[in-house]
Amino acid sequence: MISLLVTVKLSAIKPEFGLTKSTGIIAGNQTEFFSNDGGIVFGAGIQLKENIELLPKLELSFVPFGTTAGFRLGPAFKLYQKDKIRLSVYPAIYQGIALFRPQSLYTWGTSLEGFLSYQTGKKSFLQIGTGIRYISCPAYKQYGTISSFAEIPLTLSYIYQFKNQ
Repeated sequence: MISLLVTVKLSAIKPEFGLTKSTGIIAGNQTEFFSNDGGIVFGAGIQLKENIELLPKLELSFVPFGTTAGFRLGPAFKLYQKDKIRLSVYPAIYQGIALFRPQSLYTWGTSLEGFLSYQTGKKSFLQIGTGIRYISCPAYKQYGTISSFAEIPLTLSYIYQFKNQ
């Protein structure tokens, strides 16, 4: 058995809390605009290199086929930084569940988002982001016509940095 132990210094972690609101652009086989109710995001950026963070996020979202809970993971690449402004891009994969009764259904997806961050204090940032996401719940086809969708998310987040960088 091979095991991998990764040690991360507390100073390298940046907790994040965010709220999302999305506009859907494709649902099932139809191209139309629709509004998603949004969601809540909890994340923690982990500094890997000077311009790269590993960014795991837990999400609770309200989407066309119901409420989902999931995990998003990907690298965040810092593209630009000057004074208090930072611009980054975040490609990610998504794994989750649609919270149905009597049993939850598997969901998966992918996304590409860009973020603009503004440093509001020595250790805190406000961040706004947008991009494109695709989410699918294959088993939902037996319940309704919208088992997948693409959306344009708008995210507003607060980030705390344990150590000045």
